[in-house]
Amino acid sequence: MAETSSSIAQQFTGLPMSDLIGGPLMAVSEANGNMAKKQTQFLFDTCFKASKDNDTVEPIMIKLNMTRAVLSFSDDGTTPSTSYFTTTIDLKISPFIRTERAFISIEDLSF
Repeated sequence: MAETSSSIAQQFTGLPMSDLIGGPLMAVSEANGNMAKKQTQFLFDTCFKASKDNDTVEPIMIKLNMTRAVLSFSDDGTTPSTSYFTTTIDLKISPFIRTERAFISIEDLSF
């Protein structure tokens, strides 16, 4: 049995083990880094704009106007009147942009 295990070990002699094992792990790490950079660049391009002095960036905002009608009656209670109230909300666009958590898991590698 010792002969068999030593002959198997001898078969792997001279192989670049660090490249065989480390190469795929480095590729996964590099791919994950590239995906994170692309996703960050997408968010910057989509959700921000350069300020007028091009020194800073500002978030792109969405303005929501909600108007509602309120029915009221005159003091004698016979004549109805309608008033309209508008509420304005400014929101950043970034929460509405869906981004996926894209990554390659180490468990996906098989040797």
